[in-house]
Amino acid sequence: MDETSTVMSAVRAPLEATALATLGEANTEGRAAVQVLLDLSMQAVQPTDLDQIEAEGRHLAMTRERFDQRLAALEDALFALEEAVTTCLDDATVQHATHMTLHTAYRTVITTLARGFQAGGDALARAESARAQLEQRRLRAVQRINTVANSTMNIGEMLETAAKIIADELPIDLCAIFLYDNQNDELTLDAISASPDEVAGHFIIHLGDQITGVVAQRAVPDGVPNLHDWTIPPIETQMFGREYQGVYVMPIICFGGESSILEGAITLLKRATLVLSAEEFAFLELVAGQLALSMENSKIYRHAEETRLRQMSNIAMLQSVSATVATSFDLVRVLQMIISQAVQISGSTAGAIFLLENDGALRIASRSEMNAPSLRDTSLRVGQCCVGHAAEGGEQYWGIDCMHTNPECYLRHLSDQMPHIHSSLAVPLLSKGLVKGVMHLVRTERHMQPGIGARLVETFANEAAIAIESTHLYEETRTSLEMKSHLLQEMHHRVKNNLLSIAAILRMERRRTTSEETTRVLSESISRIDGMAATHDLLSRDEHIGMANIADIATKLIGVVSAYLVPPTLRVKFETRTKDVEVHSKKALVLA
Repeated sequence: MDETSTVMSAVRAPLEATALATLGEANTEGRAAVQVLLDLSMQAVQPTDLDQIEAEGRHLAMTRERFDQRLAALEDALFALEEAVTTCLDDATVQHATHMTLHTAYRTVITTLARGFQAGGDALARAESARAQLEQRRLRAVQRINTVANSTMNIGEMLETAAKIIADELPIDLCAIFLYDNQNDELTLDAISASPDEVAGHFIIHLGDQITGVVAQRAVPDGVPNLHDWTIPPIETQMFGREYQGVYVMPIICFGGESSILEGAITLLKRATLVLSAEEFAFLELVAGQLALSMENSKIYRHAEETRLRQMSNIAMLQSVSATVATSFDLVRVLQMIISQAVQISGSTAGAIFLLENDGALRIASRSEMNAPSLRDTSLRVGQCCVGHAAEGGEQYWGIDCMHTNPECYLRHLSDQMPHIHSSLAVPLLSKGLVKGVMHLVRTERHMQPGIGARLVETFANEAAIAIESTHLYEETRTSLEMKSHLLQEMHHRVKNNLLSIAAILRMERRRTTSEETTRVLSESISRIDGMAATHDLLSRDEHIGMANIADIATKLIGVVSAYLVPPTLRVKFETRTKDVEVHSKKALVLA
C-alpha cells in the first residue's frame, strides 16, 4: 500500500460520509459506486472483485439494462469523492495525489465494466443468433407440416411427418400422436416418430385413463417430468418396449368460437427427466394447433366428399326412378322401387305406399322393410292415424311415438317388434291437386332435419303420384282402344256379311238370266263384291284391326278371280310378287 492509499485509509470514514451526504439517499447506484472506488483506491480489491465487476457488465448487457446509467452513477460517485477530499484534506499535494488515485480507480472500474458489457453483448448476440436460427428451423418444420397437410388429405401421412419433426426439434426420444374417437371415447395410436415395428399391436387408451387419457380429458397440457417414484409405470412408457422416465402430453384441440373439439393428443417420451422450455412449449403448442386445424379441415373435406357422392347417388336413383316411371306401366314394380329408394335416401327404417281407392279406402300397395304378413292387406280410412291425416289434409303429417301410443295406428300391433321406432312422416301423393295416395316413412330419430333428404322424399312422392296417374291414364286409354277395336272389328264383320249377301243375290240373278252380256256383268260385279268382302274379312282380324297386308289381299283376290272370272277351259297360273307391307283400310278397299 503506497502513501496515498495509507492517507486515504486513515480518512476513509470522513471521506465516505461526506461523499454519501453529497449524493443523498436516493442515489443508490452512486452510493454503491463510492464503496467500489474507495476499495479500489486503497488497493483493498481482490482479482475476484474485478471479476465480479466484469460479471456485472455482462449482466447489464444480457438483461439489456442501460450502460450509460451505470457510468453516470460512477461519475457521480467520483465527483462526490473529489469534493470530500477537498473538504477533509488540507494539504494540496495530498489532495492532488488522492484525486489522481481516485481517477485511476475510476478508469479501472470503467474499463472492467466495459469489458464485461462487451463480452455480455457478444454472448447475447450469439444467443439471439442461435435463437433466431432455431426459430427459423422450427418455422420451416411447421411449414413442412402445413405443406403435407395442404397437399394430401391423408391424415396418417400428415401425422407421421409431424411426429418425426417433433422428435427432431425437441429434446425427446420418441413422439406418439393419438387420434380421438368420440363415439367410443378412445384415443388410438396413429403415428410415431420411430419405426412402426416397435409398436406392439393396435394401441388404444380410453379417455381419462393413463397420463395421455387424463391430460386429453382435462384439455390442458401437462406431464410427469420423472416417473422414478411411480410404483406402476403408465402404459405409455412401456408400449414401445423401452423404459421411459419423462412424459409430456399436449392435447390437440380445435377451437371455434365458444366451443372446442378434441381431435387427439401428442405424447412426448424421454428416457431421462423431461422438462420443456418456454420456446419448446410454444413450438409444440403451435404444431398441435396446426394439426387440429388440418384434422378439422380433413373432416370437413371428407364430409363434403361424402355428401357429394351421396347427392350423386341420390340423383342417379332419382333418374332411375324417373326413367322407370316414364317407360313402365307396371304400377306395383314402380311403387316398390320408389318406396325402397325413398327409405334409403331419407335414412328411414321402413316405409310403405298406400293408394286411395275409389271407395275412399287407403290400401297398402308396396312396402320396404315391413315384412310382417299381417300388413299385406292393410286398409285404412281417411283420417285414421298419420297416413289418414295426410290424405285428409293433403299435407305432410309428422307423428312422434304414434305407433306406441295411438291405437288406430296400423303398426300398433307391431310396437313390441319395433320398439326403436319413434317418428313417422306421411307425405300425400298429389296429382293436379288431388290426393292419389300416401307415402309413409318411419324412423328411429324423433325428428327429420329439413334438407336434401326431406326434399328428395317429397320428390319421390311426386314421382309416385305421376306413376299412379300415368298408370290410370294408360289403363283408361287401353280400355278405350280395346273398345274401339271391338267396334271396328264388328263393323268390318257386318260390312263383309252385307257384301256377301249382296253377292249371293247377284248370283241368284245370274242364274236366272239368259243374256250372256248380263251374265258377264253380274259375274264381274260378284267378283268385285267378293274381293271387297275378302278385304273386310282381313281388316276385321284381331292381330291388326283396320290394317291389311298387301300379300294377303292379293291372295284373296286371286281366289275370287279364279272362281268367277277365269273360264273353266282356260288354264291360268297366278304368281304374286309383293312385299310384306300393310296398308290402312281405305287404301286396302281401293286396292281390292
